[in-house]
Amino acid sequence: MASGLLVYPFGFNSATVKRFCENSDIYYAGDCQIGWGYMLAIVGVMLSNYFQRICFQYFLNYNFRWTFTKLFELLQL
Repeated sequence: MASGLLVYPFGFNSATVKRFCENSDIYYAGDCQIGWGYMLAIVGVMLSNYFQRICFQYFLNYNFRWTFTKLFELLQL
C-alpha cells in the first residue's frame, strides 16, 4: 500500500488529469484537491508499521520471559 501511495501522484502528469485539473504535474494537483482519503491512507500506513514493530517487540519479550520461567520451573523439579 505504501508503494501505491507513492506512485499515485504520478497520475497527475497524465493528459486526462491535466484536462480536468489544468496546471497539474507530478506531486502537484493543480486546481484539483487530493482530499482526506489520501492523507488518512498515509497516516494509516505509518501507524500500521509503528504498531507492528511495537507488537513484535512485545511478543519477543513475552516469549523470552515465558521460556525462562518454564525453564526455571523444570530445573527446580
